[in-house]
Amino acid sequence: MLSILIGSFNTYKQYPSSNIDLSPWLISKSQIPNLIVIGLQELPLNFSLFEQKSEYQWKKLIEKTLPDYQLLSHVRLNGTEYFDIYSFSYCFR
Repeated sequence: MLSILIGSFNTYKQYPSSNIDLSPWLISKSQIPNLIVIGLQELPLNFSLFEQKSEYQWKKLIEKTLPDYQLLSHVRLNGTEYFDIYSFSYCFR
C-alpha cells in the first residue's frame, strides 16, 4: 500500500534559519510515508538570484531532514514551491 504525506509550510518570505527543525512535522515513528509532497508558501520574491538562493536553502533543509528520501520533482510558481519526495525503500521493494 502506498502511504502519502501532504503538507504546506508558510515561510513568511524568510530564508530558513539555522535552527529550524522540520523533522517533527515531516517524520513520524508511527507512520512512515512512501511519498511526501511539500508546498512552501510565501517564498521571497526578489530578483532571480535571490529566488534561487531561497529555493536552494529550502531544498537543502528538506534533504537534510529526510536523508532516506529522494527528490522526484519540484516546481516553483512565483512565491510558492512544491516538492515531491519518495522513499528509497518503497522503490526497491
